[in-house]
Amino acid sequence: MTCSACTAAIEDAVSKLDGVEKIRVSLPLQQATVVASQSGRLDNDAVLKAISDLGYEAEQGPRTPKQVLQLISAKEYLAELASCTGQLMRIIGALQVLYWGNMALSSSHLSFVPQVVRTAVNAATLIAAFYIQIQLVPWIHKDGWSWVTAKGGGFANMNVNMNTLISLSIILGLGLALCDFVSGASAMSSNLNFTTVGLTLVVVSGRHLESLSRRSAFGFFMGLYKLLLKTNYANLHPSGQASQSLILVS
Repeated sequence: MTCSACTAAIEDAVSKLDGVEKIRVSLPLQQATVVASQSGRLDNDAVLKAISDLGYEAEQGPRTPKQVLQLISAKEYLAELASCTGQLMRIIGALQVLYWGNMALSSSHLSFVPQVVRTAVNAATLIAAFYIQIQLVPWIHKDGWSWVTAKGGGFANMNVNMNTLISLSIILGLGLALCDFVSGASAMSSNLNFTTVGLTLVVVSGRHLESLSRRSAFGFFMGLYKLLLKTNYANLHPSGQASQSLILVS
């Protein structure tokens, strides 16, 4: 799950199931807590199926304190975002140098500079823009369009999230850039490439800052879960049976 649209879609799907009184989905903890109605019987398999049909992976919980601590700290995720941000900035720096060089060649009216050089620079910019989407941030597009390939999905049952809108914007930008490049409007193509790459950098760096902020906000809970790692504990239910089903979602 990546945004509130994801949590809303899961809440809407699960709340319609028989035996479900209410559901609460936590985006930071990547989990859903389902409360069974007094008169109904909660079908855990049906809950898992409803979530998986939306394109999300799910399993019945709860997590151990160690697993929750790893999720909150998000070390691997933060390292991946930091690496991606660094690579994006280096690529953008190189593209900016190429762009300035191309502009200098275009405005200098130097007759000995062949048009093929300028075309090659614009082609390199276009290739770099596609490379970023395919190699660095494929997760944006995979998550954004997961509902298309999900069971029971398709455009008839759209589950649009933030990544869907971002992916659509990038695809449109790159499509227009490719058309402009093929038609000979290389300057416009270069500008569109920079726009899509810039949008990607904003999204990735924004996710990075959001994750850092979330980890900082959950510092108190991290302390509690660290304490649980050193303490023997048990889950107690007044009736002897669990009335809640904790579903882990990703």
